[in-house]
Amino acid sequence: SLGAGFSKILESGRLVPHNKDNQMIGFKLIGVKNDSLWRRVNLNSGDVITAVNEISMAKPDQGFALYQALQDSREIRIEILKGGTIPATHTVEIK
Repeated sequence: SLGAGFSKILESGRLVPHNKDNQMIGFKLIGVKNDSLWRRVNLNSGDVITAVNEISMAKPDQGFALYQALQDSREIRIEILKGGTIPATHTVEIK
């Protein structure tokens, strides 16, 4: 599913730091394309990724943990705020 790799994933939607009450809480997805891997794992524009494999995304430098999870893990647990507000968890199997 990764196809051309992480760079292709980044081209199909952008991750930007997301703050609440002046505190970073994760990375918000914006500009997610309809045919993207993001959509295939039920993530859309407006969703905020707050943790990946139990690693908090509350610091800008933690975005690299998402990259590592996509490269090294066979299963990824993504904690999100659907639409930026509703807590949810997705488990994605990497084949």
